[in-house]
Amino acid sequence: MGDLEELGFTGHTFSEVVLALGLNGRVHIQPLGVKLGRGLLWARVFRTTRLYSLVSEGLRGSLNITYEPAAFFEPVFYGRPLGLEIAEGPLGPFLPSSSACVFIEVAGMEEERDFKIVYFRPLRTEVLRPPRAFNRAFPALLEALVYFSRARHFAMMGDAASSARFADEARAWLERLRRLTHDSSMLDMASELEADLSIWPSWAEAKKRLPDRGSLTLLLWSGRLREGFYAYTTGSGRRRLAEVVEECLSRGRAPGPIGDFTARPGVRYVAVIASPSREADRALGGGVSYLGPGDPLEDLVRAYRSLGPEPVVISFRAPGGEARATSPS
Repeated sequence: MGDLEELGFTGHTFSEVVLALGLNGRVHIQPLGVKLGRGLLWARVFRTTRLYSLVSEGLRGSLNITYEPAAFFEPVFYGRPLGLEIAEGPLGPFLPSSSACVFIEVAGMEEERDFKIVYFRPLRTEVLRPPRAFNRAFPALLEALVYFSRARHFAMMGDAASSARFADEARAWLERLRRLTHDSSMLDMASELEADLSIWPSWAEAKKRLPDRGSLTLLLWSGRLREGFYAYTTGSGRRRLAEVVEECLSRGRAPGPIGDFTARPGVRYVAVIASPSREADRALGGGVSYLGPGDPLEDLVRAYRSLGPEPVVISFRAPGGEARATSPS
């Protein structure tokens, strides 16, 4: 326990680290808050995270102490690491950019209502580089990410009031971040978070208007790839349409082309068009398509009307361009 306490782990306060967990040839990266207790480290893993269904006893990896903002931001916002270096050590994967890492094995789990308590058995600690000077901007980013994750979680649970409260907290931390640093990469992260924050609280209500199953088209805009509008059309299959949309709104957590497309900076959500009919999926489906620089929303709605019942349109744009989920009456 001495090594862990010297690294700052305690039983009184959650320490923010980045988990790198080996999964049969793949590596899952996710920030976690961990505490120390009875020689083990433990964390709460919520049901709405991908890790909830992936973690199992015996898996190995590392808990990484890092001051690299991207190590926290990319997995939370994009759902996957983009430019983060991951190395394979003798006891599992780790982040070589970390100041220190604790190699661990999943020792057990306890099920709670909305989360699992996951216990990690420390195998070895490694100090990779000297400590760095403390600054106030990095903790502000971490707090914004924590509240962003909670806003998203409660929106998926259908609790608009809690989602809105946590979204407001995240915005307050982003404002502090902007006052504390001129670092362009951190300010870009703040802008990305701000763009998605307004979607989630109103989505908790707007999604109730969706048909249970059928087809949907997600309309997006990108200013960093080929500038203009893009569309992704799919069907619900055996799942509810709202679950499919939430997966897409969670960016890189979605499988296939839509996950690859949204796990990039500068991609913004514009609207969802949905219908109980599967005709739109058959007629319009097929990956992420570039539609051009002009706004195609009205044309897409007309296409849906020609293929079946009146569609439901949920717009993620408010007057002035701010993202927000709204449904026309």
